[in-house]
Amino acid sequence: MTKEEFIRDVGSRIPPAHPDTEWHFREECIRGKFLLYDGKKNKCVCTNCGYEFDIAPGEYSRMHGLQDICPSCDTQAICLSAGRGRKCYEEQHRLLTFAADGKSLWVVSHDILVRFEDFARAQLYKYINEVFEINADEQRHWRYKDGWYSGSQFWEELKSLNVAPLPAAPYCMSKYTMHIFTEGIDEIISNSDCRYLAGEDLRRRMEWSSVVTWIAMQMKYPALELLRKGGFGRLARDRIDGFNYQGAVNIRGKSIEKSLRLPKKWVTALRKAGISEDINSTELRAFQKASEKDRKFIVENFEAWADLLHSYRAEGYIHIIEGVTTLEKYYKYMTGQSRKDAVLYADYIRNAKALGWDLRRKRILFPDDLVAAHDEAMELYEAQKNSLIDKQIREHAVDVDYKNNGLVILCAKSQGDLNKESEVLHHCVRTYGERVASGQALIYFVRKADEVMMPYYTLEIDPLTGVVVQCRGSHNCSMTPEVEAFRKGFEKHFQKMIKEGKTCQTA
Repeated sequence: MTKEEFIRDVGSRIPPAHPDTEWHFREECIRGKFLLYDGKKNKCVCTNCGYEFDIAPGEYSRMHGLQDICPSCDTQAICLSAGRGRKCYEEQHRLLTFAADGKSLWVVSHDILVRFEDFARAQLYKYINEVFEINADEQRHWRYKDGWYSGSQFWEELKSLNVAPLPAAPYCMSKYTMHIFTEGIDEIISNSDCRYLAGEDLRRRMEWSSVVTWIAMQMKYPALELLRKGGFGRLARDRIDGFNYQGAVNIRGKSIEKSLRLPKKWVTALRKAGISEDINSTELRAFQKASEKDRKFIVENFEAWADLLHSYRAEGYIHIIEGVTTLEKYYKYMTGQSRKDAVLYADYIRNAKALGWDLRRKRILFPDDLVAAHDEAMELYEAQKNSLIDKQIREHAVDVDYKNNGLVILCAKSQGDLNKESEVLHHCVRTYGERVASGQALIYFVRKADEVMMPYYTLEIDPLTGVVVQCRGSHNCSMTPEVEAFRKGFEKHFQKMIKEGKTCQTA
């Protein structure tokens, strides 16, 4: 679209901006405030207000670059000689303005070049570089393209509503400053299809990069307007701010009930309880999944329920709790406990199930002392688990009769052996229990022949290839020359055993 076509088809439809736009820009946006003085004519002018006044001969002769105050607007300004270096002072700004024509909201982006060349008020050179038209039926976006490399200049209509990025160096020699003119914004927006967006919530979102997208999204999805008008303001704000609803809200719903995926009675209940304005998508999704009985309890005890919901890995813990009792009974029980910790209770239930305890019995489901019951269940579960691991470790263990240079080798036979070795040598072999139990690794203890019971080095070997994976001493220290020689000899010995079929390991 050529410039002429754009002016005819689009520019002619853009309503005029607010009458105070230029005044506001000069007062609030222009950074440079100067008093330009002419020593030959004994005149001085303020670039901020344009006031011209007489000065005494030589009054400003030594003021170049210093500050003084305009006698008309009281602006503190920098004094500059009318004949010295003013052309190097210029500013570049980008200004966003709003206008409405009764249906469409027009958002216009202006590039403004501010110069101080003339002996007068600051000169403004304004160019429109971007135009947005937003109404209930459509959202349109035009951007000016200046093809300096090809000599072509035209307007292009874009599908996205993202504002144009600022020019990058070296083509932008001065730093841009961005502004949004919001004077009379409520009245302007009320004169368009976007009338429900007026107010403090809009002004709070007056950010250059997102304000147009924010307005357009509300017009595109009527559910956002329903949520705002229906008292669920946070849900509307979260969606506009980019948060994912994760299926909690039907963004294309035609009613508040369909948008929230809840019956009318529960929408009303959330409003009456004062919950609706602050509920977020995570809480709404959990509320949707709750039973009718639990929903009633949640509405009456929302704060406590929300604390549980937002705890670490809450959804998994709530699932465990709801699998054995109701939230109402759980909260009633937890009020009498010293530690009101959902993680603690969920861990207790998980361990109790693994131990085969009968959770239908009240004293097991709700023990008098949760902390003590949790610790007991954990200890018994670990013992049970270690017993199974010990059995599997013994099944995979391969005893090796090998001695050399005053060192001997012992095979780990239990998780307890690994724990003791790890405790004395301060390394992590205790975490290898499950790998050894599954036959993925064999752990051996290198001992001095005269101190067989004292941990010295720990060795891991691949049971299929006979290759030593690692051999570490205290605090994971490396091998001494003696231990290194012992390792090489043991590796050869073990590989020989594999060839002879004496390790009972199969590929």
